[in-house]
Parts: sequence; C-alpha cells; structure tokens
Amino acid sequence: MPTLMLRESLISYDGTARHYTVPSYIRNIADRAFFDTATLQRLTLPGRMDRIGDEAFRSCFNMKRIDLPAEAETVGSDLFRDCRSLTEVSLPAGTVSIGYGMFQNCISLRSLAIPDTVGSIEPGGLSGCEGLRELYISPERLELLPVKYLSTALITYMENHTSDGGSRRVDGFAEKIGLPIAEQAVEENRRNAVLYLFDHSLIQAADIPRLLERADRSGNTEIAAILLENSQPEEGEAMLDWDPFADL
Repeated sequence: MPTLMLRESLISYDGTARHYTVPSYIRNIADRAFFDTATLQRLTLPGRMDRIGDEAFRSCFNMKRIDLPAEAETVGSDLFRDCRSLTEVSLPAGTVSIGYGMFQNCISLRSLAIPDTVGSIEPGGLSGCEGLRELYISPERLELLPVKYLSTALITYMENHTSDGGSRRVDGFAEKIGLPIAEQAVEENRRNAVLYLFDHSLIQAADIPRLLERADRSGNTEIAAILLENSQPEEGEAMLDWDPFADL
C-alpha cells in the first residue's frame, strides 16, 4: 500500500526515506501507520496532534529517533514495541498510560520522559529496556514505576536538582532503598547524584568504604574523590587509607 493521507489523517506510510517529516497539517496518525518501516531512522511529527493510533510505530527496527508532539489528545497502545534502535523518547502530554507492550524490546532505549498525564504504568510496560539510564518522571508519580526502574528515576532526578532544594518524596524513596541507590550512582559515574545523596544525608558514613571499593573497580576517580572528601573523620578517628589514584 502506498503512502496514504486523507484530509488531516496519515493512514499509512510506504516511503523509503531515512528521515521523514509528517506534514504540518496532519492531526491524526492511524493505527499501524508506520508499522515495520525498515528504512526509517528518524521520524518527525507536528508539534500538536489529535490522535496517535495503536502500534503506530511498531517494529520500526532501525528508527533511532522520533520527534513526538508536545501534546496529543489521544495516544495509543504498543506504540514502540520492537523498536530496537530507538534511543530516546519524550512522550507527549495526553498520554494516559504505558501499557504492557509500549516499549517492549526497546533494547537501545537510554532516555525516557514521562508526562504528568500518565496515570498508570503496567509492570511489563518497559520490558526489555535494560539499557535505560535516564528516566524523567515527576516525584508525585514515582509510585507508578516498576520497582526495577525506581532507582534510575531517582538518580535522574538527583542529577538535575543538585542546585535546588530537591524533593522530600525523592529523599523518602531513596532512604527506603538505602545503600543500593548509592552503589548504582557510583557505578554509573553519576557525579551530581552522589553530591545530592551527600547533601541530603542519604549516604551513611559506614557505607563510604564499600562505595570507595566500587568506585575503584569502576575506575571512577572523580566519584572516589567526592567520597573521600565526605569521609573526613570526626576528631580522634582514623582517616580512610584507600588512595583512588594509586594505580594511575
């Protein structure tokens, strides 16, 4: 079937472009409109849309980037299932849920922004997104996340809020998780998150030697220096004797 547009709707796409820009007058993307488009590497949609249909971009295996509208009245299900090359997504306002297949097998996805309009996230909604490193979601919606992605969302928030007062909700979740969130921040070399953890008293002095060992194994010397700086002993206590620069 050739590329088909009807008034303000894109019904199907059958082009071979690597980068395709949907015309600005289009307000609706039909169900499966771009399904299994092998050549497409980047897709740009208009800034506002009425509807993005179910499975609209499913199985676009080579699509690395999609520029979604800032707002859409209706956002369908299973949009990005099997988009294995996709690296980042900022869901439009108007998205109300992330169902089971929304990001299934998006193995290259590194960054995801979830708007405040999302009211539910199914446990399998991010199935296969093992490389997810940045997860933007408001503190008020943290409880929607599957447990395995909660630390990633907290660290992402911390990375971007070291210069303000932060969030008590974020601090509360981090306190419940405890040492593992600090270990993840150290292993991922997330400097600002480590600073946030110290500034908000979320790293215990007794845990610093263990974190230093992890920084050493990961070769994160800057993180090690921050840990050492915050491990100054109280009067009468011995200094930590580990030198992160000894093997350089």
